[in-house]
Amino acid sequence: MDARRRYPSVWYLEQQARRRVPRFCWEYLAGGGGRGGAVQRNRAMLDAIRFVPRLLGDAADRPQLGTTLMGRRYDAPFGVAPIGLGGLVWPRAAEHLAASARHQNLPFVMSCYATVAMERIAQIAPEHAWFQLYAFHQPEIDRAIVGRAEQAGFEVLVVTVDLPTATRRPHDARNGLSVPPAMDAENLLQMMVRPRWALAMLAAGVPRFHTLLPHLPAGLSMAELGTRLAQMHEGHMTLEHLKALRDLWPRKLVVKGLYHPADVADCRAIGADAVVMSNHGGRHLEGVPSAIELLHAARAELGGMALIADGGVRSGLDVARYAAAGADFVLCGRAFMFGVAAMGARGGDHVGDLLKAELHQAMAHVGAPTLGDLAAGLHRNGD
Repeated sequence: MDARRRYPSVWYLEQQARRRVPRFCWEYLAGGGGRGGAVQRNRAMLDAIRFVPRLLGDAADRPQLGTTLMGRRYDAPFGVAPIGLGGLVWPRAAEHLAASARHQNLPFVMSCYATVAMERIAQIAPEHAWFQLYAFHQPEIDRAIVGRAEQAGFEVLVVTVDLPTATRRPHDARNGLSVPPAMDAENLLQMMVRPRWALAMLAAGVPRFHTLLPHLPAGLSMAELGTRLAQMHEGHMTLEHLKALRDLWPRKLVVKGLYHPADVADCRAIGADAVVMSNHGGRHLEGVPSAIELLHAARAELGGMALIADGGVRSGLDVARYAAAGADFVLCGRAFMFGVAAMGARGGDHVGDLLKAELHQAMAHVGAPTLGDLAAGLHRNGD
């Protein structure tokens, strides 16, 4: 059956992905912090945004989806968010999504915790790959990784700042999630009943954190590796540390994981090119607002920076909702991973096609010839 018929929306891809990966992988990908309250809030706040279609106006017949972000033109106002351990959810996920981003003319943000070498991603998508960094306590590690990213040819460095302490997700703790996964009887059974995943994983080999391997002692057990990584990151990102990274990186700098408008102003002061309002897909602290609730306050502090947001996107309509609420660009994580987990290498392209088609539909119904015209179609209480 043709993919467009079998998977006519991300929702169908999500159901298929859940059937194809072991439960511990699924809960890692789809779950959030605590009981998942922030994940649910991301979805609820998007669903609450509605449009009043303008059908007899003078809107152009073909809405313009393309946009310019930090000097580069993209075919749509969304890209692929960084997903750590993506190669555990589906083998070679990062490589597949980087290739799709190149085909779709969208940015792909490679996670610091991707299970592939950064040089490989830069080779696959040389003009579309961004590199995401969790900053470290040891300045020499920062310098080494940033220098490696620069040499590989990445044009954009995305510094994620919302990891002041190790994240504890109950479902991951219960599943004994690690890389490679814990080989207890329960997880082995989950792998056995997902043969396509198991065979693909066998062919790809044991996933490893290639970016971090040069900075880790040899011979660590999985438990020791987790402890070591948590210690390397532990502590709030300071403005001085962020400024040092700005001085170190000669190209475009994006700061990801912000909530407070004062932090946006600080990013402007140190010369960042864009910020990402984000609650990390609801994966960290459960009791936080969704990004879309924060856009209005952030907009007032931007100066010349671009405003990017993420969280909860499952359709092109959701992209339109973010654009109408004030975002210049949107990052989508789980939606693209559902595509790869459901369809393998073809999944990223299929998700890109779906989101573009749905965004086109939303803009046409609202009567918005450009992304900037979407806000005029928002439904407001009392209208």
